[in-house]
Formats: sequence, structure tokens, C-alpha cells
Amino acid sequence: MEKPPTPEEIKTWASYLEWRLMAALFSLGIDNYPSPMSFFMTPFPLENVTPHDLNEVIAEAARENDLDPALIRAVIKAESGGNPKAVSPKGAMGLMQLMPETARNLGVQDPFDIRENVRAGARYLKTLIDRYQGNVELALAAYNWGPGNLERSHKSMPLETVQYIAKVKKFLGGTG
Repeated sequence: MEKPPTPEEIKTWASYLEWRLMAALFSLGIDNYPSPMSFFMTPFPLENVTPHDLNEVIAEAARENDLDPALIRAVIKAESGGNPKAVSPKGAMGLMQLMPETARNLGVQDPFDIRENVRAGARYLKTLIDRYQGNVELALAAYNWGPGNLERSHKSMPLETVQYIAKVKKFLGGTG
């Protein structure tokens, strides 16, 4: 007899299913809806971190990397919905959804630590913006899809990446 799934496995699958549903809704142009899983799962606590603290971390990361805090905030919203414990089906972790190898390369010890994740994610985003000579859209595409994929075939980005760029721009208050 197969053993029942652990609570962590259930959360991972629920997160994956929610992500798939959100992607489907977004592809239909529906992007203003409550999280379907919010009815089944309690939100992850920010573990003694207040919104003021998060704003301070974002402001600090923005200053360190000469970035607009609104851009960092928009990436966080698009990547994790503000869930510091988010894990994607592909293994990206934390508020800014750092992939394990990227997190290691950035010297991140705990990708779920809000300060460490946001500072590293902002540093990586700034590196990509510099790499693409200030083109934020290309930097966002690389952040989402990976710079190697982007450089191999940026003229045929996957729909998910195109939608991701539009979502970040929307959160920034732009069109798209």
C-alpha cells in the first residue's frame, strides 16, 4: 500500500495546480481574481516580518542596485505573489523565485529568508538589466526564462515569458 503524501508534498502539488490555473486564467485575460487555493490553505506567515520591514528590504535592495523599488515589488508580485515560502514546480524559491543554482551563485544561504532573497534577486535583476544594456523587458525575459534560453532564441519566447513581462509591466502601472 502506498503511503499518503506528506503535508509538504500536498502544498507543493497545490501550489503547482494553482500556478497552472493562474496561467490559464491569465492567458484568457483574467488577471484580477482571488487565489483559488486561498480557500483551502492558510497563508504562509511572514515570520515576524511586517509589511514595513519588507518595504525596507525592498528599498535597501533598490538602493544597493540602483533599481526602482517599484520594479522589485512588481517582480515579487509576479514571481511569488508575495509568498516568501513559495516553491515553483521547477524548484524556484522565495519571494523572487530564485532557482537553486542561481541562489548558490549569488551566495544565498537561505532562499526563504526575505532579506537575503530580495537582495540577491535584485542583484541578479540588475546584472540582467546591465547585460541587456538597460532593456528592462529583455532583462525580465531572462529573469523568467533564463538568459541562455533568451540568447539562443529571443525572437520566439514562450507564451509564459511574454505573459510574465506583461504582468510585471501591469504591476508597474504600465500597459500590457
